[in-house]
Amino acid sequence: MMNDFTLHIEDFGKIESAEIELAPLTLFVGDNNSGKSYLMALIYGLFAMDRFLIKPGVFPSSTAEDLLYFDDAIADILSGNKEYVFSADDYARFERIIDSSFEHDKNAFTAHIFNKEIPIGNLRIKPHYTGTLSLALPKEPEFNRGNRIARPPNLALYSKTDGQKKQMAEWNIESLQGHFFLIYEILAAYLFGSRCNPIFLPASRTGFMLTYKSLIKHSIEKSFSPNINKTENGETILTKPCIDFLASISAISDEQYKNAPRKDLLHFIETNIMQGKISLSNMPVPDITYTPEGTDTGLSLHVSSGVVTETTPLLLELANPAVNYLLIEEPEMCLHPGLQKEMARALVKIVNSGLPVLASTHSDIILQHINNAIRLKNHPNREKIMQSLGYGDDDLISHEDVRVYQFRSQGTRSHVEKIEFDPDDGFRAKTFTDSLSAILDETMRIDPEGQ
Repeated sequence: MMNDFTLHIEDFGKIESAEIELAPLTLFVGDNNSGKSYLMALIYGLFAMDRFLIKPGVFPSSTAEDLLYFDDAIADILSGNKEYVFSADDYARFERIIDSSFEHDKNAFTAHIFNKEIPIGNLRIKPHYTGTLSLALPKEPEFNRGNRIARPPNLALYSKTDGQKKQMAEWNIESLQGHFFLIYEILAAYLFGSRCNPIFLPASRTGFMLTYKSLIKHSIEKSFSPNINKTENGETILTKPCIDFLASISAISDEQYKNAPRKDLLHFIETNIMQGKISLSNMPVPDITYTPEGTDTGLSLHVSSGVVTETTPLLLELANPAVNYLLIEEPEMCLHPGLQKEMARALVKIVNSGLPVLASTHSDIILQHINNAIRLKNHPNREKIMQSLGYGDDDLISHEDVRVYQFRSQGTRSHVEKIEFDPDDGFRAKTFTDSLSAILDETMRIDPEGQ
């Protein structure tokens, strides 16, 4: 199962520590400026990394021995035997490789994501697999990862010489990069079960959608140049998740949108949330038009409502068949409470379509609707209630498929805790209930009858 692992971090931004176990639907709730976006971007980077950013000579001798242990597998793959069975006995060795790689390159890893170095005290991933994994690769693998293509240099460097394994000291940087490309393929199978192609929908999507053509010109084509896209203090303007997001939405064609495999999801969101349809031009970087229900007049995004501009990126990415993991910040942005409930329905439907979701939210309505969907799934009168509400099976979800984490700011630090599911109350976020209770208390104080 994809994303079947626990992420452990310490001293990352404001976050003191966190243990995150992802589920088909994972929610981050809590205070503003408490690290939710930082952690989501970090997880995106973990899913989207093209390869380890490891330099020669950084490993302790014990980890070098673990790497050499896998040399037989690499030689077999390169000689045409294309398949390697990754057994339970390999787990401890491979986890040491993972831990060592992040330990020595964790700051470079965060710099790759945020376009500036974000110190992190500890970064570890603990997979949950207990059985065996079978890894099969083409003889000369080339993987298209959306707008990224990774290809190992000179695979032939890894054939054995005189029956002796190469020693770490003999590896040049090109051979090391090729080696780690293959090690990454093992990692991808080990962690995700398959190649992961995530997409990150950032907050302030309206701003991106109204300026995306200009941003694409200046931030996509030249984003990695050392002389442009810099602010006055020298930092790159956009993070990797935002750059990848802009590249992705610019690549969706009208034909792809019309023939999207998730047509039912697109129809639900257009009908229940946007109350209209979008269409794309066939230009290299498409123009997007919104047509409200009951009219034939298409509107450009700059004269459309916030509901349209905030939700359009979600529609575009759901039309992308390559996307197999969705991260979205504040899906409730610009939505009336009634539409927030419909967005919660959409998130559940997306998960039930086979697309895992990680979302940050400040909406108690979204969380409550998910609690309702969980309760309804096991309700004795489920069919009758579903019929009265117009719900289908794809509106329901099990609590086992949901994880909720609460972020609380305490001074300059932020604490992350897992909210456990209560059979009677569901997932209850104290950060929501405390605020609602404070408002109710204020109302009671103001009420003339309470004087």
